[in-house]
Amino acid sequence: MYELTYESEAIEGVTSHDVILILEESRIFNNKKDIPGCLVLHNRKFIQIIEGKRGTIQELYKKIKSDRRHTRIRLISEDPILKRTFPKRGMALGPIDNKWQ
Repeated sequence: MYELTYESEAIEGVTSHDVILILEESRIFNNKKDIPGCLVLHNRKFIQIIEGKRGTIQELYKKIKSDRRHTRIRLISEDPILKRTFPKRGMALGPIDNKWQ
């Protein structure tokens, strides 16, 4: 198992509806690839943790970096792990603050 954490910033114009679509897309893709994780959003900043097979996680991170709905993407950590923090498939979402349209 492998875990990757990154942060990024939503581009101007991204709405709460866009974030819900991102979450839905993530849940569908991640369920197929057995990638659980958590997406936290606060003041237009994202922090995401994803877990799974190393190659699968690295490929997903490449895809994430090419997503034009966010910018200033910065890798925080990537490490092998002995056990998952998020044992269920899917993607949890931290609260959306009131600064979203």
